[in-house]
Amino acid sequence: MHPERDWLLGIFMGAIIVAIAAIWSVNTYVQFKNISVTSSGQTSDSIIYKENLVNSALSDFAKRKETYELLKQELLSQKLIPAAIVAPRELPAEAIVETEKPMMIDSIDRADVVPSLVEDSRASDVLKAE
Repeated sequence: MHPERDWLLGIFMGAIIVAIAAIWSVNTYVQFKNISVTSSGQTSDSIIYKENLVNSALSDFAKRKETYELLKQELLSQKLIPAAIVAPRELPAEAIVETEKPMMIDSIDRADVVPSLVEDSRASDVLKAE
């Protein structure tokens, strides 16, 4: 590798790229410089108003509105029936399982305990005091 030759080759290739971009830019400018943005004064196609089509669409929407209002009134006139409230059933004595070793309140981290789940009143009092 020859550093001087590589440097000159890089500069030469960059100059060619810049020259090609400049020629393309000038060509594009010359091609589009005479375009006008103002309108030529010609009117576009006139819009045809189809009265029958508009009236049929309006009548369809009026029918939909009447149906919607009727359904809404029927729903509002109905009495709401509350869902049946089922009392929680108690577990049979066989379902209660004893643990081998009772947990002590001191061994439980406060962040892991939800006070509403603690059945011992002393334990909940201890948690409230802390």
